[in-house]
Amino acid sequence: MFGIIGCIEGVLQIVDGKAKLIRDHALLVACPKLDDFKSHQRKLNDILRYSDLKRLTVVHMEVPCCSRLSNMAKQAIGLSGKDIPFNEATIGIRGDLKS
Repeated sequence: MFGIIGCIEGVLQIVDGKAKLIRDHALLVACPKLDDFKSHQRKLNDILRYSDLKRLTVVHMEVPCCSRLSNMAKQAIGLSGKDIPFNEATIGIRGDLKS
């Protein structure tokens, strides 16, 4: 299984034109600015600890608040005790794929 974590705006941009990023992947959606960050962190820690995830990709907008998703994912990978490859994709404010 491959996992993707995305901010709400990033996921909307992906659905609009970049569906290849989420095809055949489990998807978690979070907003680090408006949601309960600690709750999402605990859930992600458990998902990584108890699943057979092969790779984790974070998709976020280029705005500063969304980059916290990457930090959350990296922390969760470290706490899982597993060697899970990490990827990151940044969606620009105009909907273009930056990285």
